[in-house]
Amino acid sequence: MLTNSSTKDITAFSVSLRYIAADGKIQQGQYDAENSPNGIAVPAGGTVTEHIGAPGPGSTVLPTVTAVVFSDDTAAGDPIAINNIFARRRAWVAGTQAAMEVLKRDVNKSTGEAITDLQTLEKTLPHDEAHGVRSVWEAMKGDHSTPAKKVAEKQTDLTALKAHSIAKGTNK
Repeated sequence: MLTNSSTKDITAFSVSLRYIAADGKIQQGQYDAENSPNGIAVPAGGTVTEHIGAPGPGSTVLPTVTAVVFSDDTAAGDPIAINNIFARRRAWVAGTQAAMEVLKRDVNKSTGEAITDLQTLEKTLPHDEAHGVRSVWEAMKGDHSTPAKKVAEKQTDLTALKAHSIAKGTNK
């Protein structure tokens, strides 16, 4: 469970995980939580519970928050973890931009055809960029948007995504 004791919303956080297995062996892991680059993961004063499975029966998980990014795009924590969050955001933007190009090309196609084209593109991209593409086709599937309508909607979102993909500074 993560409690946000700050006065700002947290839009992303990174947690270092230390697993202690029943036999005493120790493993390390990493968990990052982020909605979309402009989404809220934990509101100011709020709490979120993330279910992170242990590697086996009788194991203990010891989490440590390594970085948080706030809604004003300032961040606190380990510089490497912060950089990783913003790198994923930049990849999300690149994937969303690539999806927009497909939709512009597919403006006269049916929603189903455009989704198929986006799914094909998704398979060719690195994971974090593919996530940006996936968010577009999943939204189209959910709201039955035409390619033209989704281009118009996402143009505004893309401007916000770009703004949230660059760190403005860190809080210590």
